[in-house]
Amino acid sequence: GPAAPPEREPTLRLRWAERRAREISSWLREHTTVQRWVALDDLDLGRADEVRLPDTLWMAPSMVLTTPDIGLTMSNARKAI
Repeated sequence: GPAAPPEREPTLRLRWAERRAREISSWLREHTTVQRWVALDDLDLGRADEVRLPDTLWMAPSMVLTTPDIGLTMSNARKAI
């Protein structure tokens, strides 16, 4: 589809981050044996913490932010483990 107007970009990114945070939280609730996790993403999921719902996990502590033009780096991988 067409690109969002620049003034709407921050709102769309926040909504997308919040949706991903809910999806991750839901998956983790369904997989109760998971003890530790990390999210590797080029979207700052930590922003979802600003509008977090009670059933949504905090994202920032388990988030490793990558850059879209580079992707996963060795530094990102070290942070993840």
